[in-house]
Amino acid sequence: MALTKASYSMITGAPVNILDFGAVGDGVTDDTLAIQAAIDYVVANATPNDLVFPEGTYKCSATIVVNVGFVSCIGQRAVLDFSTIGDIAAIQMIGGNFYFGEPYNQSDAVFSGFKIIGPSTLLASGITFDQNTVGGGPAHMIVRDCTITKFNNGLTFANNAYLITIEHCGIWECYRCVYKPSGSTNAGENIRVNNSTLFNSEEGFKCDNGSANFNFVGTSFDGLLRSVIITSGQANFTGCHFEFAAIANVALNISANCIVTCSGCFFINTFPGQDKYINNAGFLSIYGGRMAVADNATNVVYSTSRLNIIGCHIQSTTATPVTIASGSSMVYLANGGDLNVTNAITASSVSGRIVGGLGQTVTCAVLNTYYNLGVGSSMGLFAFRDNSLGGTALFNTDTTTGATSIQNGITGLEMRWDPTAGDMQIRVTSGAVPRAIAFAPFRVTV
Repeated sequence: MALTKASYSMITGAPVNILDFGAVGDGVTDDTLAIQAAIDYVVANATPNDLVFPEGTYKCSATIVVNVGFVSCIGQRAVLDFSTIGDIAAIQMIGGNFYFGEPYNQSDAVFSGFKIIGPSTLLASGITFDQNTVGGGPAHMIVRDCTITKFNNGLTFANNAYLITIEHCGIWECYRCVYKPSGSTNAGENIRVNNSTLFNSEEGFKCDNGSANFNFVGTSFDGLLRSVIITSGQANFTGCHFEFAAIANVALNISANCIVTCSGCFFINTFPGQDKYINNAGFLSIYGGRMAVADNATNVVYSTSRLNIIGCHIQSTTATPVTIASGSSMVYLANGGDLNVTNAITASSVSGRIVGGLGQTVTCAVLNTYYNLGVGSSMGLFAFRDNSLGGTALFNTDTTTGATSIQNGITGLEMRWDPTAGDMQIRVTSGAVPRAIAFAPFRVTV
C-alpha cells in the first residue's frame, strides 16, 4: 500500500505539514479542524516532532490546542487569523504528562514564525499557557519570532505554566500585552521575556499572582498608558526601555509587598504634566540607567514604602525626581549636571537613609556670606570637602538645634539652617576665597 505524506512522516520522523491535513491558508477557508487534526496526529505518534505552517493566512474559528510535550509549531511567515472568535483563547498551550515516558519532552518545544490576529482589544487571549491537570503543563518551552495583535491579553500565563521563554516577539494593539492572573497553581516560576516589544496598548505587563517571578531582558515598553502593573509577585527588568511622549504614562506601578528590580534601564517621558511616573508602594530597587522626563514633571519616582536608587541619572532641570512620602529608603543621585538639587529629594515621615547630591559643589566667593546648598531638609548629616584648600568636615543638623560640628577640618567653614529661606546654608569666615566646597547630605528622619 502506498504511503501518504502523513503516514510517511510518522515512520521517518520528518516534519509534518498542515497542508497534508487539508489546511488551505487562503484567508477564507476555515482551517481550524485541519490544523487541530495535524496537531493531534503528532501527539498520537507520541514522538516530539515539528509541525510546519507554510506561508499563508489560516482562518481559525475556535481555540487551537497545542500539546507542547510533542508538537513544535514552525510558521514560515504564517498568519493565524482568529478575528471571528469570541472571548476564548485563540491558542491554548498544554503539556504532555511527564510522569510517564521521557520527562519534560516540551524542553525542545518551539512555537515560532507566526502573526496571530485577534477579534478585539476587549476579547480573547492570543496565547494562553494553561493546563489544569496534575503532572502536565506547558512548561520548559519557547515562543519566538511572533507578532500578536488585537486581543484582550496577548499572552496569558495560567496553571502549570513556568520556565517559559518569550523571545524576539512583538505584542501590540491589545488591551494588555502580557498577563499573569491570580489564582493559578504551580505557575509563574522564572518566566522570561527577552528582546521583545510591548507597545501601543493600554497595559504592557500586569502580574496579579504572588508566586510569579518574571524576568524582562532587553525588552521595550513603548506607547503604553500603563507599562508595568504589579499587584502581587516579583519582576526583574534588565536593560529595558520605557517610553511615552504624547500623554501621561505610568512606567511602574508597584503595590504593597511586591518586589521589583531595575538594572540599567532607560525611562523616558516628555509629557509636561507627568506625575508619579514610577509609583512604588512595595520594594523597588533601581540600579544605574537613566530617566529623562519633562522639565516640569513632578514626583518622577514617588515612594511610600522601600526604595533603593543607586547611580541612576535623572535628566530634568525643574522636576522633583524623587519624593519619599513614607517608608525606608536609600537614594543616591549622582550629579550629572542636569539635576536640580533644590528639588532633588522631598522627604517626610521617612525611616532610613537618603543620600542625595553627592559631589554637588557650592562656591563661596566672598567671606562672611551665607550660600544656599539647595537642600530643603535640615535633619541628618552633611559631609563637606574643601576642593580649593583641602580638608573635610562633618555636621549634624536639626531644625531645632541648627547645625552642630562633629568634625571640622575646613578653615573657617560654618553651617546653619535658615528657616526663612527654607534651606541649609554655609559660609567661610577665614582663609582664601573663592572656595569650592563639595558636599553630600545624608538625611535621616525617624
